Amino acid sequence: FAELAELPFSDLLGRNLESIIEEPTREMAYRALPRFVERRFWQGILRIRMRKTSGVRYFDCTLRGVVKDGKVVGVSGLARDVRYERESEALRQVATNARDRCAISAMLDLGLRVSEVAGLRLSNIDWSEQVLRFQGKGGRHAELPLSSRVRSAIEHALRHRPPTATHDHLLWNLRNPSKPITRWGLWRMVRRLGLKALGRPVHPHQLRHTCGSALYRRYGDIAIV
Repeated sequence: FAELAELPFSDLLGRNLESIIEEPTREMAYRALPRFVERRFWQGILRIRMRKTSGVRYFDCTLRGVVKDGKVVGVSGLARDVRYERESEALRQVATNARDRCAISAMLDLGLRVSEVAGLRLSNIDWSEQVLRFQGKGGRHAELPLSSRVRSAIEHALRHRPPTATHDHLLWNLRNPSKPITRWGLWRMVRRLGLKALGRPVHPHQLRHTCGSALYRRYGDIAIV
């Protein structure tokens, strides 16, 4: 909790929650309390906004009432931070065209850098092996397996590829499809989608970090990431 509140543990001692948490408010908690006491169980997504930070965090929570002599005297619970999953899904939802969906998937699901996404070519896709081969940082050659989500995004982009996009690049310029998308074009696209989905600009490298965080939470091994 100290990490979430961005406060030293010693600063939490003796303080009430209202001085730390802006949302949910005491009134919101009181409205939900009778139903929880009746059922002695609650499961769902909890939205939390801390007073010291401007960001919103989301937690997948399971709460159970601690019962003594037939009365609820406390609460025990488990919570998993799902902010990254919710923000990622929000970005996917506002990517309304096939090109943008493909680019977002490459960054969120594969963790590719913006320069690597801009440089992707049709010849980089090995459909038989289900891998994507590309030139990474420092000119090194790398390959990543195509997940079902990434494969679906690429296939969708190819089906909606404009006839004038005759170049070998996977992604095209929306205004002039005869030209491939540039790094600057990708940066502007991600920023625009971030403003629309989250109310704030998003830098492409944040999507790479989101991918890395998701992999670490899934496997718990930094070597895999």
